[in-house]
Amino acid sequence: WSVTPGITFKLLPRPAYYIYTRIGLILAFNIKYHDDENFQSAGTGGGVGSYKEQDVDDYKYGLNTGVQAAAGIQFNLVGNLQGFAEINNSFIDASPLSLKNQKTTSSGGETFVTNNETIYVHSNSGIAGAFTTTEHTPFIVQHFNSTVINIGISFAIR
Repeated sequence: WSVTPGITFKLLPRPAYYIYTRIGLILAFNIKYHDDENFQSAGTGGGVGSYKEQDVDDYKYGLNTGVQAAAGIQFNLVGNLQGFAEINNSFIDASPLSLKNQKTTSSGGETFVTNNETIYVHSNSGIAGAFTTTEHTPFIVQHFNSTVINIGISFAIR
Protein backbone atom coordinates (compact mmCIF):
# COMPACT_ATOMS: atom_id res chain seq x y z
CA TRP A 1 0.00 0.00 0.00
CA SER A 2 1.07 3.58 -0.47
CA VAL A 3 0.40 7.12 0.69
CA THR A 4 1.03 10.22 -1.46
CA PRO A 5 0.74 13.49 0.45
CA GLY A 6 0.98 16.50 -1.83
CA ILE A 7 0.64 20.24 -2.24
CA THR A 8 -1.61 21.77 -4.92
CA PHE A 9 -0.99 25.21 -6.40
CA LYS A 10 -3.74 27.11 -8.25
CA LEU A 11 -2.07 28.83 -11.20
CA LEU A 12 -4.89 30.58 -13.08
CA PRO A 13 -8.08 30.85 -11.03
CA ARG A 14 -11.06 31.90 -13.15
CA PRO A 15 -14.80 31.80 -12.29
CA ALA A 16 -15.50 28.86 -14.64
CA TYR A 17 -12.21 26.92 -14.25
CA TYR A 18 -8.74 26.93 -12.76
CA ILE A 19 -5.45 25.41 -13.81
CA TYR A 20 -3.35 23.78 -11.10
CA THR A 21 -0.13 21.92 -10.45
CA ARG A 22 0.57 19.40 -7.71
CA ILE A 23 3.74 17.89 -6.27
CA GLY A 24 3.81 15.03 -3.79
CA LEU A 25 5.93 12.49 -1.99
CA ILE A 26 5.18 8.79 -2.56
CA LEU A 27 5.59 6.49 0.44
CA ALA A 28 5.17 2.82 -0.49
CA PHE A 29 5.03 0.20 2.27
CA ASN A 30 5.43 -3.60 2.24
CA ILE A 31 5.67 -4.08 -1.52
CA LYS A 32 5.94 -7.70 -2.64
CA TYR A 33 6.92 -8.98 -6.09
CA HIS A 34 6.60 -12.57 -7.35
CA ASP A 35 8.40 -13.79 -10.47
CA ASP A 36 7.93 -17.31 -11.87
CA GLU A 37 10.05 -18.31 -14.89
CA ASN A 38 10.18 -21.62 -16.76
CA PHE A 39 13.01 -22.74 -19.04
CA GLN A 40 13.31 -25.81 -21.22
CA SER A 41 16.18 -27.14 -23.31
CA ALA A 42 15.63 -29.85 -25.92
CA GLY A 43 19.29 -30.85 -25.93
CA THR A 44 20.94 -32.55 -28.90
CA GLY A 45 20.84 -36.00 -30.44
CA GLY A 46 17.68 -37.57 -29.06
CA GLY A 47 17.32 -35.53 -25.92
CA VAL A 48 20.89 -35.78 -24.57
CA GLY A 49 21.48 -32.74 -22.38
CA SER A 50 17.83 -31.78 -22.18
CA TYR A 51 16.48 -30.27 -18.98
CA LYS A 52 13.57 -28.31 -17.53
CA GLU A 53 13.98 -25.56 -14.97
CA GLN A 54 11.53 -23.53 -12.91
CA ASP A 55 12.90 -20.45 -11.14
CA VAL A 56 10.62 -18.74 -8.57
CA ASP A 57 11.64 -15.43 -6.96
CA ASP A 58 9.75 -13.69 -4.13
CA TYR A 59 11.01 -10.19 -3.31
CA LYS A 60 10.00 -8.31 -0.14
CA TYR A 61 10.44 -4.56 0.23
CA GLY A 62 10.27 -2.19 3.21
CA LEU A 63 9.61 1.54 2.83
CA ASN A 64 10.33 2.92 -0.64
CA THR A 65 9.98 6.56 -1.63
CA GLY A 66 9.35 8.53 -4.77
CA VAL A 67 7.89 11.73 -6.14
CA GLN A 68 4.75 12.65 -8.05
CA ALA A 69 4.09 15.75 -10.13
CA ALA A 70 0.85 16.71 -11.87
CA ALA A 71 -0.80 19.45 -13.91
CA GLY A 72 -4.50 19.74 -14.53
CA ILE A 73 -7.62 21.79 -14.94
CA GLN A 74 -10.82 21.85 -12.87
CA PHE A 75 -13.91 23.27 -14.54
CA ASN A 76 -17.61 23.83 -13.83
CA LEU A 77 -20.06 21.68 -15.76
CA VAL A 78 -23.63 22.05 -14.49
CA GLY A 79 -24.76 23.28 -11.06
CA ASN A 80 -22.61 21.58 -8.42
CA LEU A 81 -21.02 19.16 -10.93
CA GLN A 82 -17.36 19.84 -11.77
CA GLY A 83 -14.93 18.09 -14.08
CA PHE A 84 -11.20 17.43 -13.78
CA ALA A 85 -8.60 16.62 -16.41
CA GLU A 86 -5.08 15.82 -15.24
CA ILE A 87 -1.76 14.41 -16.37
CA ASN A 88 0.62 13.16 -13.69
CA ASN A 89 4.01 11.52 -13.51
CA SER A 90 5.10 9.23 -10.67
CA PHE A 91 8.65 8.02 -10.06
CA ILE A 92 9.68 5.53 -7.38
CA ASP A 93 13.03 3.88 -6.62
CA ALA A 94 12.44 0.51 -4.98
CA SER A 95 15.15 -1.55 -3.31
CA PRO A 96 14.34 -5.00 -1.86
CA LEU A 97 14.98 -6.12 1.72
CA SER A 98 15.06 -9.82 0.86
CA LEU A 99 14.69 -12.37 -1.91
CA LYS A 100 13.59 -15.98 -1.56
CA ASN A 101 14.50 -18.10 -4.56
CA GLN A 102 13.49 -21.68 -5.31
CA LYS A 103 14.95 -23.36 -8.36
CA THR A 104 13.68 -26.75 -9.53
CA THR A 105 15.69 -28.50 -12.23
CA SER A 106 14.69 -31.77 -13.91
CA SER A 107 17.33 -33.57 -15.94
CA GLY A 108 17.73 -37.23 -16.91
CA GLY A 109 14.79 -38.35 -14.78
CA GLU A 110 16.14 -36.66 -11.62
CA THR A 111 14.80 -33.52 -9.96
CA PHE A 112 16.96 -31.13 -7.96
CA VAL A 113 15.51 -28.38 -5.72
CA THR A 114 17.62 -25.54 -4.36
CA ASN A 115 16.38 -22.88 -1.95
CA ASN A 116 18.22 -19.62 -1.27
CA GLU A 117 17.30 -16.57 0.75
CA THR A 118 19.12 -13.33 0.05
CA ILE A 119 19.21 -10.61 2.68
CA TYR A 120 20.01 -7.14 1.32
CA VAL A 121 22.19 -4.93 3.51
CA HIS A 122 21.79 -1.16 3.22
CA SER A 123 24.41 1.16 4.67
CA ASN A 124 24.64 4.90 5.29
CA SER A 125 28.31 4.78 4.28
CA GLY A 126 27.34 4.46 0.63
CA ILE A 127 28.53 0.85 0.49
CA ALA A 128 25.63 -1.53 0.11
CA GLY A 129 25.69 -5.26 -0.37
CA ALA A 130 23.80 -8.47 0.11
CA PHE A 131 24.48 -12.05 1.01
CA THR A 132 22.70 -15.35 0.62
CA THR A 133 21.96 -17.23 3.81
CA THR A 134 23.50 -20.36 2.30
CA GLU A 135 26.72 -18.93 0.84
CA HIS A 136 27.26 -15.54 2.55
CA THR A 137 28.58 -14.23 -0.75
CA PRO A 138 28.26 -10.43 -1.03
CA PHE A 139 26.91 -8.77 -4.17
CA ILE A 140 25.36 -5.44 -5.17
CA VAL A 141 21.88 -4.46 -3.97
CA GLN A 142 19.32 -4.19 -6.77
CA HIS A 143 17.33 -1.02 -7.41
CA PHE A 144 14.17 -1.03 -9.50
CA ASN A 145 13.13 2.34 -10.91
CA SER A 146 9.55 2.81 -12.00
CA THR A 147 8.13 5.77 -13.90
CA VAL A 148 4.41 5.97 -14.65
CA ILE A 149 2.58 8.67 -16.61
CA ASN A 150 -1.22 8.85 -16.19
CA ILE A 151 -3.88 10.87 -17.94
CA GLY A 152 -7.18 11.05 -16.14
CA ILE A 153 -10.64 12.59 -16.38
CA SER A 154 -13.03 12.61 -13.43
CA PHE A 155 -16.06 14.35 -11.95
CA ALA A 156 -16.91 15.79 -8.53
CA ILE A 157 -20.04 17.11 -6.84
CA ARG A 158 -19.50 20.22 -4.71
